[in-house]
Amino acid sequence: MDSPPVLANLPDPQHSVNTEPGQPGAIVTWDQPIATDDRGTPTITVSHVSGSSFPIGTTTVTITAMDDKGLSDVYTFQINVIGKYTYCMQRLYKC
Repeated sequence: MDSPPVLANLPDPQHSVNTEPGQPGAIVTWDQPIATDDRGTPTITVSHVSGSSFPIGTTTVTITAMDDKGLSDVYTFQINVIGKYTYCMQRLYKC
């Protein structure tokens, strides 16, 4: 009987990062996932690439491992980018 692939080396389900002051987003990295399967090496696809810039707010990242029979393992995690603000003209503004 075929078994679906198994993902490993996965990021934490919640990942929070602060921006540099006044920046609209942040670069976020994580270790590359790996996958094993009883039928060989599955294909891994990721909705967002590690090292990409993420905007302020929450982004869901999906990692999928699929084998040659179409069986898959799917993992999602959240990237939460928190905007930092700078002082401009003695008031707190998003600069």
